[in-house]
Amino acid sequence: MNKFSKNYTIASNLVLCSFIIGLVILFMRGLEDWGDVLIAGVFLALRYFSVFLIKRRFTWAKYLLIILIVKNIHRLFNLETSPQFNAFAIGLVILQIVITVVAFFLITKIPSKLDLKRRDNY
Repeated sequence: MNKFSKNYTIASNLVLCSFIIGLVILFMRGLEDWGDVLIAGVFLALRYFSVFLIKRRFTWAKYLLIILIVKNIHRLFNLETSPQFNAFAIGLVILQIVITVVAFFLITKIPSKLDLKRRDNY
């Protein structure tokens, strides 16, 4: 297994962890109407679907991660301005953002020139 396929495996596990954090946030926050249920379901399904795409090494899964990062940043600003300020929920959203960003960097890592020279020498 080469170094870059290992990065995809680690990234898919990280996105799976952020999916589990999303479930925890969902149960903590609660849902008021069917619109919230639909939006939460779509983004949780997108996150779960991206786990399998990353695991199978689809390079375009990075665009799904960008969508998920933007959605989490939007959720973070909504949590900070809500009257039900919950520091634990905000911490979980920040953790979810950090995990998704790390996964994004793992799958977009471009091999350096030094790595390419080492690979060519063998």
